Amino acid sequence: MSPHKQHTNLIVFFAVIIVIVFFGGLMMLGLQKPLPPQSAPVASALNYSPTGIAARGQTYLQQDILTIDSPVSFSVGPKDAKVVFVEFSDYQCPYSQIDMPVVRQLMSQYKDASVRFVFREMPIVKLYPQSINIAEGALCAKDQGKYLEYSEYAFIHQAEASADFPEKIARDIGLDSAQFGLCYSQKFRHQQIVNDLYDAQSLGLTGTPTFFINNERIVGAAMFSELKNAIDLELRK
Repeated sequence: MSPHKQHTNLIVFFAVIIVIVFFGGLMMLGLQKPLPPQSAPVASALNYSPTGIAARGQTYLQQDILTIDSPVSFSVGPKDAKVVFVEFSDYQCPYSQIDMPVVRQLMSQYKDASVRFVFREMPIVKLYPQSINIAEGALCAKDQGKYLEYSEYAFIHQAEASADFPEKIARDIGLDSAQFGLCYSQKFRHQQIVNDLYDAQSLGLTGTPTFFINNERIVGAAMFSELKNAIDLELRK
C-alpha cells in the first residue's frame, strides 16, 4: 500500500471514531434528565402556605410535633394551671375577630379557676398581607404590658388594617412611641412569630382560629358554650 493511501485510510479511520464519539455523547446527554435546581429552605414568613413559611427539617418536626403551649407567648392565668387554653389566631381573619369577645368572656368566667389562656400568632400572609406586621406590633405591645389592649383594638378595627396600622394602634392605646418604634422597625419579635408558625405547621394547622384545650383541638369560630364545655370537661378530670 502506498504511503498516500495509508495516510488517507488513517484520516478516514479517525474521522469515523470522532463521529461515533460525538453522536454517542449526544445520545447519552439525551438519556440524562436535568437535575432540578437545589435551594435551601428559607425560614421566612413569606413562603409556606397557608401559614407563610418554609418547612423545617423532619428531625425538627419530630421534636416539636406535640408543641402546643409556648412559654414566651402572652398568657393569662397560673403557670401550673390544670387546663391550658391555647389559641392560634390571625389579626385579619374574620373568624378570629368573631371569637375575640368569646375568648375574653371565657377569661372573665375562669379568672379564678385553674385555667391559663395562651395566645399564639398565626398570620396567614398569603390571604392577609398585613397580618404579620400587626402580629409583630402585638408582641412589641406585650413588652410594654399592653398585649390585650393592642389585640382588642386590632380586632375591633380590623377593617382599618394598612401598612401603618400597628403604629396607629400603638399611638391610640398610649404605648411609648420610641420603644415601640424601635421594637417594630427592627423586628425584635419576628423570630417568635416564625416559631409560632413552625409549631402551627408541625401541628398540622391549616386555618384560624384554632383552639387547644389541653390536647383537645377545636378548629374554626367556636361558640362560647362549646369552648366552655371543653374547659369544664378538662377541669373535672
